[in-house]
Amino acid sequence: MTSVIIPVAVNAEANGEQRAFSNIAGEPAVERIIKAAGQADIGRIILVTGYRRERFRSLIDKYGLTEVYDPGYSRGPASYMKAATDALTSDEDGFFILPPSAAAVKSEIIDFILERRDQIEEQYDRKGKAMIFPCYYGKPGYPVYMPVSYKDEAAVIVGDPGFRHITADNIENVFYIETQSESVVMSTATEKGYRQVCHYCESGSVDENIYDLAKGHRFILIRHALVERPEEKVFFGQSDFRLSEEGIIQATKVAYAMQHGQYRTEHIYSSNLSRAADTAEIIREMSPVFRSVIYDRAFREISRGPWDSKLVSSVKEKYPNEFKQREENLFKFRFNDTCENYFDVEYRVLSAVKRILKNDPYMDFILVSHEAVMRVIETVLKHRDINAEWTSPLPCEVREFTL
Repeated sequence: MTSVIIPVAVNAEANGEQRAFSNIAGEPAVERIIKAAGQADIGRIILVTGYRRERFRSLIDKYGLTEVYDPGYSRGPASYMKAATDALTSDEDGFFILPPSAAAVKSEIIDFILERRDQIEEQYDRKGKAMIFPCYYGKPGYPVYMPVSYKDEAAVIVGDPGFRHITADNIENVFYIETQSESVVMSTATEKGYRQVCHYCESGSVDENIYDLAKGHRFILIRHALVERPEEKVFFGQSDFRLSEEGIIQATKVAYAMQHGQYRTEHIYSSNLSRAADTAEIIREMSPVFRSVIYDRAFREISRGPWDSKLVSSVKEKYPNEFKQREENLFKFRFNDTCENYFDVEYRVLSAVKRILKNDPYMDFILVSHEAVMRVIETVLKHRDINAEWTSPLPCEVREFTL
């Protein structure tokens, strides 16, 4: 049996009300997620109460919820999530964490995760070990699924909005699954987020599919030209390398080749890092069809934080354990909170692509960027996992495909 834990113990105020009772499309946030959980294929719903527990009595009776009251709720997640997981029985093999701030989550998301759980446990031999994070274009959100063997980590999940600590400590058992539903990453924790959730729910909770937006568009992806760098391999990251003389020649050759093409656009999109921006400007200057280059930070290379611009050999020497972790979990690894992994890149890149496809009237999408960015766009839009086998582009290589 799998249960859903809804923590409402804390004194979180929003618009003068406890956040659980924020009005979302005509009903309290907590009632919306209780309904979503009740419509899914789960065992029981555990409501963790603390602050003003009496306000939840009618909901507990109405929906037949299991209440777990934590008198020490003021100590935070370490206390009230322990109270919740201590109430789990031997019949329960796992549980979802679904806070009231995730009021946009739909019942089908819970069922979707349960279906994938069985597949993941069998495929990766992770019976009773797989923690599952639903994603929207690579960004993890709620509800998080956890097997009972990880119940002690539940407080970390609630207390760490970015899920960075739990994923770093147990990286081999963490699985991200794409849902194509923005509901999993929406949150009422801020005023802006609250307005977004309200609009989403009031509009029928409809998710725009990036594949539908991309249909009929031609994607022309160009990796930046060769840069000036040490002879030894470095982590480029978001350090601002300039083009080498050979790189300028490479960009010029690509620009010359593109002079003779037919394009359904008047501009080029580009990362704002110099190596991409300079490549894009060379192409624009030599191709009269392109009137401008539009720079967007969303298309920057993956950030390696303090490893950016450092020699790979020196990083390996200074951080041997972390370097090994990265080698074993290339797509999920982050060195610290200043870094990104490939799922972080996926979210920022595809969110930008979706925005552009909605607002740009042209049918050709030309982008000069970086290896990680190209990987995300090419693999995901071709309906492949981001960690699927993929050949890295050479400097100034052009990749083209139409959906």
